[in-house]
Amino acid sequence: MNWPSHNIVPRPARQRRQLAEWLAERAIDQKLRDLDEVPADQACGPPVRYIQASEIRSGDIHILKPVPSAKSFGPVYVLLLLLEENSRMLAVPFSRYASPAVPGECLTGLRAVPLRTLCCWNARPVREAQLLPGYVKRLAGGKLEELRRKCGHVLYNQPVDVRLTRGFGPPVAHPADPRYAYLDEERLRLDLHLNINESDERRIIEYREQNAGQKTWLMAAEGRARYGEKPRDEI
Repeated sequence: MNWPSHNIVPRPARQRRQLAEWLAERAIDQKLRDLDEVPADQACGPPVRYIQASEIRSGDIHILKPVPSAKSFGPVYVLLLLLEENSRMLAVPFSRYASPAVPGECLTGLRAVPLRTLCCWNARPVREAQLLPGYVKRLAGGKLEELRRKCGHVLYNQPVDVRLTRGFGPPVAHPADPRYAYLDEERLRLDLHLNINESDERRIIEYREQNAGQKTWLMAAEGRARYGEKPRDEI
């Protein structure tokens, strides 16, 4: 019997460790998800106070306005960035997990658990009306520049120092990798919270088309990589 040819590409120990950490978080999240889906009429809690800001600016971390949906996946924290290649303000979401899942996600070095991993690949144009009033944190100086460069690397293939690339997640190679489902969830999570309408959809399509040739890794919506084939673009 002739088996199809394939090549198994060994991954560095660091990438295997990153993937193991992410898979552990994913397993816990899936087990607890049913407990988090509380009906809207039963949800209650003290009012949340926000620091009032007169205007939004690059480096602000905000929370997107919540959605009345059981599949909202909790609050969405976003970092606002104004990159040189795009004059529009982008909202870069933070992951639900503390470990980066794919090369399009990176560690931030921030201590708060909801802010530890940034999903650069899922950046979207944002309007002030889509944000809860007031920022929750402001970044400046070296930290803001570091995250701006990391997002520029993912979105526009800008070169970065080797030291910065160590905080990115491991590549996806297997067509049955559970991270594909996670990427789909993250897209849906942003769509729900940004309350996508016809105008927003045109802006997002235009944004994606402008940057279609500059991505440095395989996106979930573009198909699965062939099993055993080494990805051409790895961080």
